[in-house]
Amino acid sequence: MTKSEIPGPPHFNSEKEEAEWWDKNEDYIFQEMKRAKAEGRLGFGTMVKQAAERQAAKKTTIRQDDAGAKKL
Repeated sequence: MTKSEIPGPPHFNSEKEEAEWWDKNEDYIFQEMKRAKAEGRLGFGTMVKQAAERQAAKKTTIRQDDAGAKKL
């Protein structure tokens, strides 16, 4: 089954309708993850990338050349 053949959640008209669908299809995400793993589509997600970018932003180094430094 290719990704285009995998049915996704339908459009919901209410929160109640959505809750009922997820209650009846609680294994949908698990099955999609199994398919993605089998097809080699798993990797680092957005949350991991965003966390890495935030961590990298904390490691900022500002260099100052000696000529611009004041002598005390």
